[in-house]
Amino acid sequence: MLVTLRTSQQQIEAQAQTISAASVTELPAHQATIAAQVQVYAAVKASVLGAALISPSSSLVTPEVTDQPQGNLHIVRDYSHLPIVAVSISSPAVLDRLRAHPDVLAVEPNWIARTANTQAFGLVGQPMVTASGYWGNGNTAVTIDTGMG
Repeated sequence: MLVTLRTSQQQIEAQAQTISAASVTELPAHQATIAAQVQVYAAVKASVLGAALISPSSSLVTPEVTDQPQGNLHIVRDYSHLPIVAVSISSPAVLDRLRAHPDVLAVEPNWIARTANTQAFGLVGQPMVTASGYWGNGNTAVTIDTGMG
């Protein structure tokens, strides 16, 4: 499953200001923003995944985001620069807790699209690359565009 998390630009800007203020040398704004995004995303992931693993009778323990199985949830891939984490879930209760968390925008199956969105090929230079004889080794390139930037 792909879990898409809710974060805000305000969270990221506040963390970027904290990073810049704590930096010994002047840090370019874009570097502070990228570092802030990674930190905010990691904190939200830990909070959400920790909450999903807590049963109503257990105590609150926020686990670190790792690739190790934890309860009925296994982190398959952490996309550190995106508010997305791929998880394997073997418990309906964990899935329900994930979906109910206020910082979760969506929990969707991780599936492979079998059709291509050819509209974007020209934008990413695909015709030029294939015309040059580069066909790859059977792997598929994917463009992820949130439309927000």
